[in-house]
Amino acid sequence: MKNSIGTITTVAAIALAACIPSVLGDDWPAYRHDVRRSGVSSEKFAMPLSEQWVFTPTFPPSHAWGDPQPKAVQGQKCVRCEEVFARPPASVYQCPKCKAEYRAFRSGAGGDPEP
Repeated sequence: MKNSIGTITTVAAIALAACIPSVLGDDWPAYRHDVRRSGVSSEKFAMPLSEQWVFTPTFPPSHAWGDPQPKAVQGQKCVRCEEVFARPPASVYQCPKCKAEYRAFRSGAGGDPEP
């Protein structure tokens, strides 16, 4: 009994493997098909094309989160004018409101730059 189940499983696996190349069509081994990222395949379509299925969502789309915050959530607070602004990746930058200059530094404690 165990031997016949193993034989059936083996035959089914071989039959399935024989069908796969005809289902896949042209090979698509990399992002956008090839090294040139052409996005073009040599596979030919059978014309005319026809619609095979349509996805109808159960619920309408919705946002994953609420509206944006009215003020900056994370950023640099200017010491002079108390304006909160996004800190650019540059090592030297200015407050957009009062033009106070800041120099960024890195510390293990995550300290803020000083004006």
